[in-house]
Amino acid sequence: MNDSVSSSVLLVDDDVAMRFMAKASLEGAGFTVAEASNGQEALSIFTDVKPGIILMDVMMPVMDGFCACSELRQRPGGVHVPILMMTSLDDVESIKKAYDVGATDFITKPIDYLILANRVRYMLRAQHSTEKLQINERRLACAHRVAQIGYWELIIETEELTISDEIFRLLGIRKDEFGGSSKELFDRVHPDDRNQFVAGIEKVIKERKKISSEVRILGTEGEDRYVRHEAEVLYDESTGKDHLIATAHDITKRKLSEKRILKLAYYDELTQLPNSSFFIEYINNTIVQYRQGIKYFAILSIDINNFTRINDSLGRGVGDRLLCKVAKRLYSRVRTSECMSNQVAPTSDLNMQGRNSDIVARLSGDEFALLVTGCENNADVVNVVERIDKLFDTPFLIEDHELLLSISIGVSVFPENGDYVDALIDSSHAALSRAKEHEECNYEFYSGAIVDKAVHRLSMENELRRAIEENQFELWYQPKVDIYHGHVIGAEALIRWNHPQKGIVSPLEFIPVAEECGLIHPLGDWTLQEACRQNKQWKEEGVPSFRIAVNLSAKQFKQDQLLNKITNILRKSSSEPSCLELELTESVLLEDVSKSNAVLNELRNMGVHIALDDFGTGYSSMGYLSMLSIDTLKIDRAFVQSSTTNDKCFVIIKAIVTLAQGLGLQIIAEGVETKEQLTLLHDLGCYNIQGYYFSRPLPSEQFKKWLFEGEWRDQTGTNDSYRI
Repeated sequence: MNDSVSSSVLLVDDDVAMRFMAKASLEGAGFTVAEASNGQEALSIFTDVKPGIILMDVMMPVMDGFCACSELRQRPGGVHVPILMMTSLDDVESIKKAYDVGATDFITKPIDYLILANRVRYMLRAQHSTEKLQINERRLACAHRVAQIGYWELIIETEELTISDEIFRLLGIRKDEFGGSSKELFDRVHPDDRNQFVAGIEKVIKERKKISSEVRILGTEGEDRYVRHEAEVLYDESTGKDHLIATAHDITKRKLSEKRILKLAYYDELTQLPNSSFFIEYINNTIVQYRQGIKYFAILSIDINNFTRINDSLGRGVGDRLLCKVAKRLYSRVRTSECMSNQVAPTSDLNMQGRNSDIVARLSGDEFALLVTGCENNADVVNVVERIDKLFDTPFLIEDHELLLSISIGVSVFPENGDYVDALIDSSHAALSRAKEHEECNYEFYSGAIVDKAVHRLSMENELRRAIEENQFELWYQPKVDIYHGHVIGAEALIRWNHPQKGIVSPLEFIPVAEECGLIHPLGDWTLQEACRQNKQWKEEGVPSFRIAVNLSAKQFKQDQLLNKITNILRKSSSEPSCLELELTESVLLEDVSKSNAVLNELRNMGVHIALDDFGTGYSSMGYLSMLSIDTLKIDRAFVQSSTTNDKCFVIIKAIVTLAQGLGLQIIAEGVETKEQLTLLHDLGCYNIQGYYFSRPLPSEQFKKWLFEGEWRDQTGTNDSYRI
């Protein structure tokens, strides 16, 4: 037998002659035949034989064919095996019963043995085709399940509906829960998508065109599913009717992935606010809408003042939690659109809403931005700014820390400050920089003056870089005098920029620029080197040894290589560490007291002198003062210059002098300009003086001349009334 189907036959009959004739016919056709004389015997050999088909007589002793057929259908491997029941020609009841117990077909006796083999062969082929179809159906169902694709079919004329198992899974319901109507199916579509979906189905039926759409399916547990739906109408020749055929592909995972990607692309991971990409795109869309009419909106750039100090002192973890709380507080006070809660792209949000709303975004670090719509003029924006500022009146509680913050705000408006997004954002940033420079007001509107200043600053930065390369800087020195003993105890080195065209440029002009653009490091390094070199040279020229003071900025003091730099500078200049004094302000040292003190101790161990500059204008905490490793307090010039006219300044100076004496610290007053001021300080016990009364800052050669001429000695009063 050349068929690929199984050729094994199990022949069951109690008639020996019948079995003999049937076996001969089947074997002659190439079949392998196993025999059994009754149903019980057939059951016992079924598993071993594994026949491709069973020929079974109805009436047999021990166990008849009906019982054997029913039992076989319950056994493994017996569900689908073809069973051909042999009955009498007129035994209608037997034929009916045979089908009831699971027979595949019947053949009547007496049997025509000449056609028996063909009958068996065609039954096997039919069974094989059925099995292949079942396998393909299972594979297709599996493929649909894996690919999450289901289908449904509707006979348009009768509205008879057929639904695949995968559709039920997508709907989240069981078959027995479904009523069977197309309306019930359509009602499972999300209400926001339903009308468009039904209209699409009606269009398919009317125009006979295939459509594709993406719709949301209502989830049974509140989680919607996304489905790619395709439908078309086909004519079925077998029924003579039009059938609406549709497939539904579950794309929920893809849509959720797209949302996650969108969230990463458009939302800040820490605060969950829109990020700069979202903000820029949203403003672009706002501009497109606003260009259609004369409208006004504003962009606010918001920066937390001194946020770096919080990160440095309390750690980045506290800083991050603080940013989240700031974001939440800002978010609670703006008219946010649905794009904030639904987390969709700004473009789709605008298309969906057809209007604009205020949004708040985190651009970077501690900088936030706010789009303000619905305002008619700058006064309206000021009201918004003041409302935002009041958000920070209440401290933020982070762990055990109560943090009171202040902010600076830069404002640009459309279309006055630009009609495209980059210009507007740049303008708000420029205004923010300006706002951070003055203390009387924490916000600034963009203006032409800001542009001029920005251009000037950029120009100065470029000139500063050139000045460093061409060594256009020099040090001037202002003496420090001991009026009790009548001698110079030191000098403060002050950097000056000798510009080729502008002449001497004040440090007040270029130091802030140097701080901002990072040039303070090369300038600071040069100042230290030059001060040590000059002091060493003066000593070789016969000038009595004294201490040169150099101011250190916050950025210089915080650099990791500060100790190594100072060590190398002293070594290269062959200067004594005791001849160098470093002046630092309270704010620099108190950002991180323990870390600052560690550096101060290292410097003092080297022999370098440490002075606390501008004392009385910063924190002025006696607790901190007792902790800091310093040598000298410098009384700020503001107190000195008002000491003879303001009783409160006099009391403050007196307290500072007493404090320094009690802590065993040296003390020096700066900014002394008059005889009255000098007398007052002497009477209070402050004998070290710096100021115009003795000398303005002088270039090195003039300072040297001033030292040797000694006219200043007459001003100290060493040998007159100051000596008691």
